[in-house]
Amino acid sequence: MPIITVFTPTFNRATILSRVYESLLQQTFTDFEWIIVDDGSTDNTKTLIQQWQKKANTFLIRYFFQQNSGKHIAVNYGVQQAKGVFFIIADSDDRFVPEALEEFYSAWNAIPIKQQSDFSNVWCLCKDEKGNIIGDSFPENTWDAYYYERKYIKKIGGEKWNMEQTAILKMFPFPAIHEKGLCVPEGIIWNRIGEIYKTRHINKCLRIYHSSQDGLMQLPDKPTRFLKMWIENRDILAYESKYLHLSIAYFFKTGFFYLFASLKIRKKPPEIFIKPFKFRVKIMLVFITIIFPFIFGLYFAIKKVKKYT
Repeated sequence: MPIITVFTPTFNRATILSRVYESLLQQTFTDFEWIIVDDGSTDNTKTLIQQWQKKANTFLIRYFFQQNSGKHIAVNYGVQQAKGVFFIIADSDDRFVPEALEEFYSAWNAIPIKQQSDFSNVWCLCKDEKGNIIGDSFPENTWDAYYYERKYIKKIGGEKWNMEQTAILKMFPFPAIHEKGLCVPEGIIWNRIGEIYKTRHINKCLRIYHSSQDGLMQLPDKPTRFLKMWIENRDILAYESKYLHLSIAYFFKTGFFYLFASLKIRKKPPEIFIKPFKFRVKIMLVFITIIFPFIFGLYFAIKKVKKYT
């Protein structure tokens, strides 16, 4: 049984999938398996992986194919197939440093054994191809905190990478929505887990992020992108409104994007995401819809009058 499962969902990425493979070959920690879930590729992805499987690798490569269903469905399948104690999602267009898996595992083992049941994962920083950190660093080199502390109190944002406990991921699967082109936002799951379990954060850049024009999976059309925007923002309003007092501006922005997406989606969203709002959220949305435009218009009207007086 491997300690870590490295998981890669892919769709028509045969030309760049070697970034992950080469990164894995260079790892200083070797007790892992690599699972690839092919989300309906029509290129030579399968042939390429079969060639790698025939080589004398220090790790097992397991390949699975599914009809194009989205990254969230691929992740669910990968988690169910995983044999590792820990689970790392390595997207098909990125690289990571040779010490990545070793650093993740060492950071986990540094948590006192009696406290490990309070934690679900380890998070690290990411850097771009030039070595620049993407987003914010953590307040301490080793920092333990809940999700809301990171997002609403410290307001830490930007690209991050994480190693999760496989057993906990099996308890929090993505909604099984088979909507063509729709990728359910990963934050929905990380946020649910982060409400219950702590995260160990380390100020080490382990993932090298590559910007890509073609995206991880098949790019959705505009209506589907608006549906994803609707899901992401409604989920925040429905599940995280208890933190509204910590970041009012953020929730107003979220409310605005939710209302904007509501005007753009063309069909009824999946029932699983339609959770009633708290009263405070309803008041905020009314303010954004009616009162805010009125105040905004009144401000510019007064400004225009002053200009001619």
